[in-house]
Amino acid sequence: MLLGLVVGLAWWQTPQVVPIAVPALAYLVYRQRGDTGRIALNAVPLAVLGSLPWWISNIRHDWWSFNIDSGETPYPLRLRGFFSATLPMAVGLREIFTSHWLLGSAVTGVVYVVLLAAFAYIAWRHRGENVALLAVVAAAYPFLYALSPATWLSDEPRYVTLLLPVIVLLIAQVLRDLRWGAAAVALGVALSALTLAQLSSSPEYDQRADGLYIPRNLSPLVAALDARGLTKVFADYWVSYRLDFATRERIVAAETNMLTVARRPDGRVLSDRPRTYRESRYPPYDTVVRRQPHPPYVLIAHSAEEERVGPLLRRAGYERIAADGFAIYRRSSSG
Repeated sequence: MLLGLVVGLAWWQTPQVVPIAVPALAYLVYRQRGDTGRIALNAVPLAVLGSLPWWISNIRHDWWSFNIDSGETPYPLRLRGFFSATLPMAVGLREIFTSHWLLGSAVTGVVYVVLLAAFAYIAWRHRGENVALLAVVAAAYPFLYALSPATWLSDEPRYVTLLLPVIVLLIAQVLRDLRWGAAAVALGVALSALTLAQLSSSPEYDQRADGLYIPRNLSPLVAALDARGLTKVFADYWVSYRLDFATRERIVAAETNMLTVARRPDGRVLSDRPRTYRESRYPPYDTVVRRQPHPPYVLIAHSAEEERVGPLLRRAGYERIAADGFAIYRRSSSG
């Protein structure tokens, strides 16, 4: 019953549980072949109970959990991305975003192959023990992981996160004395230090919002908006929700599709109304901002979006206000 409840809650939390739960449950069914019916009778009702919020939400919203537009990358490429990119990043051998091998492609590649071979050896050596559960999950994970279209994203290992505890437990099988344990801790500290040094020193990590440089500090932007009494603005995905969060919704920033921004017949400059969650993660923000006669815009200064939208706004009577890496456009009193 507890197993069913945990699986149900995990499914409600994230579908990323599938590459863990499916092989784990398959292993359980295999090991408990004589008791499968009894286990299911106790587990399934609690699994439904644990996942009940997911069922209610999907029944009310036309099964929107399955309406996910995440590109059309073929399955083989997604599977390849797991082995060539996201798994090496997850274990600290490849830098996130830049994809640079930590110690060069040759040396780090050898280390990576040795690590994979070590996992295979551990799995084979402990195949008759309960540790085999970890081996089954680890072996099945990449093939189930790649079923999701969302895993086309391979410049950082967000979809490998749930595999990391399994990897740690597999490594722990060979750490049977103090010396091996100390060596593992030292190696982990060294990898973490190298990775953090890259994260803190490279400007590339500030430019991962579709290649845009997004200022870390929003305080100058917030101060500029407050000084002009602008509490409802349009912005792009990378700015809007940070602004909502930073001000606790004192300033409501609605995500808008800059590619559809145009001057409408009534003289207003607006984007098309959002139709999917990818165009607006929270439509009520859009409704609030759109009610204004001439909504202000917050753009990344000198970005491609400003080059496109800025002239439209200026022709509509908006003025530009610089705010430390951002550009605020508001309708001037004379516009």
